Amino acid sequence: MKKLLFVCFCLMVTSLQAQTWWGYWNTSMPREESTEALSGTTHCAIRITPDNALLIDGRIHGVRFWLSDKSVVTEASIWVSFRQFGSGGEPDMAVKTIAADDLKDLKHDGEPTVVMFDEPVDVLPASNRYANAYVGYTIRTSAACRMITAGRDISMGGHTCFVNWEHREAYDGPLALQLMVSGKRIGECSVAASPFDEQILSTGDMATVGLNLRSEGEAAVSSLDYEISIDGAKHGEGHVDLSQKMEELGVPFTLPVDVRLPDEPRRYNCEVKITRVNGEPNENAQPAASGALIALSQMPLKRTVMEELTGTWCPNCPRGLVGMHLLEQTYGDRFVGIAIHGGDSTEPMRLADYDGSSFARGVINRMGGRPSCAVDRTIDCDPYGGVGPYYEYGADVVVDWALQQKTVADMDVTARYADAAQTAIDVDVATTFRYSADVSPYQLMLVLTADSLTGEGDEWLQVNTLVGKTEYDAACDEFVNGERRMRLKYNHVPVYVDGVEDGIEGSIAHPLAADNPQHYTRRIDISRNELVQRKECVHAVAMLIDTRTGVVLNVAKGHVEGATDDISNIRRDATDAPRYYDLLGRPLPSPTRGLMIERTGDGLTRKVMR
Repeated sequence: MKKLLFVCFCLMVTSLQAQTWWGYWNTSMPREESTEALSGTTHCAIRITPDNALLIDGRIHGVRFWLSDKSVVTEASIWVSFRQFGSGGEPDMAVKTIAADDLKDLKHDGEPTVVMFDEPVDVLPASNRYANAYVGYTIRTSAACRMITAGRDISMGGHTCFVNWEHREAYDGPLALQLMVSGKRIGECSVAASPFDEQILSTGDMATVGLNLRSEGEAAVSSLDYEISIDGAKHGEGHVDLSQKMEELGVPFTLPVDVRLPDEPRRYNCEVKITRVNGEPNENAQPAASGALIALSQMPLKRTVMEELTGTWCPNCPRGLVGMHLLEQTYGDRFVGIAIHGGDSTEPMRLADYDGSSFARGVINRMGGRPSCAVDRTIDCDPYGGVGPYYEYGADVVVDWALQQKTVADMDVTARYADAAQTAIDVDVATTFRYSADVSPYQLMLVLTADSLTGEGDEWLQVNTLVGKTEYDAACDEFVNGERRMRLKYNHVPVYVDGVEDGIEGSIAHPLAADNPQHYTRRIDISRNELVQRKECVHAVAMLIDTRTGVVLNVAKGHVEGATDDISNIRRDATDAPRYYDLLGRPLPSPTRGLMIERTGDGLTRKVMR
């Protein structure tokens, strides 16, 4: 008897489980007609899998969907199927025919069609991790009918799972379709929180943290209470009444929360916990959002780098030469351009380690060819047009945006030839972080670039298809009025690179100490580097890379100075005794063993060995 009562109790609890609407599409999205009209028989469904964790051991009670025009619909049904069907098969779990009077549409009624199954359908048993189900509707139409969707490019990522709609979602967005669901994992008042992005501000500033939240309960969410902690200590609390209720299961929304940064410049771990939903305790197992807040002693100077993929054989690449020149004129040393030549075995300026890197291949694959570029490894764009038409100068818009991004460190690069023969270069990168932290997710990347590169062979001629084109801006007139193949001097060409993917291991030390410059030095041998044509036209570039994201946070560029510059500035005095200097031009108090530079009293300079 007790066992029977227990079973009855379990059945009663199951029947009282929370029921709510759920789908990849939600009513906060726009309702738009698909770009193409469909006719005949169309199956429209959502495929649910254990990835939809809230629905494990769940039940499907009904379906609602939005039609454009019901007058062309001759038959309709809702269904649940363990497998895809549509090629002569039938749904194998549940089917419910829709009476004509029960159909609703936007044209006549402005409402969705809502239909419930005669009995709830069990789906996604926890005992089967491979379980899945297709749930949706079928319509047969007498004329072409447009589906109702969320509109192009509003597709929810990772949910391309519509029967007979897989190839349409990328064009039209997710179908306007939802399921009435219940499940053991769906609570009454439940809101989940996800980690938030790292924020960079000055000490004492007010940070506005955008909490990424998701409704996972039956009750429509109308108010929230939260508690803020920093490094584990309570920092504040708050209450907010939502201007628009969250009435559907799984709907993501953002809640802005203000957090005052402490006065010490360092990295802080911040957590915002949703403690109550509609005044009731939050039932969710993931109620807290966490992230880093970086408080800086002062805001560093931000520079930006454009890494361009180009080539002499590339017929459209002349516009990249123009874009890079205009950007350098506009932004001076706050813009650093690198023209990565390659893509063809005959390319005379190809640096294999750079052009063949996964970074470069990724830009080419995403952009579809050359010229193309990455700005701070954050935005892929055209080096002339930016993100707009390629024939209208717009790369400055991208650079403007990049320069407005905040960074964590100031950077400075000094470089000089290590010997009088100029066969090696000593590079010093000073990185001054404006906050303290125990760990460092950063590394440096080093590049040597050269200007005024040229050659006599045909492979040095720039192929140019801009000739005679009328759509280009006047800035491109040199090539519009030029020849099909032009002999040029090429600038910003990388001749050496290290750390192109994730930076140079150990180039940034930790812990980080606020306002304390740390130096990374490197001697680079160029004795056999045939790409270095003019020693006075070489530059050293250092990039600060966030190894977690691959983003370039800052960049600095320095001209490589000559080894004897300091010696040439010494006052000549014929009565002086010989003076001695090391190979970097630094004065020595007395002669030492080894190779030195001697300056005699009559002003002559020579190398001597002792």
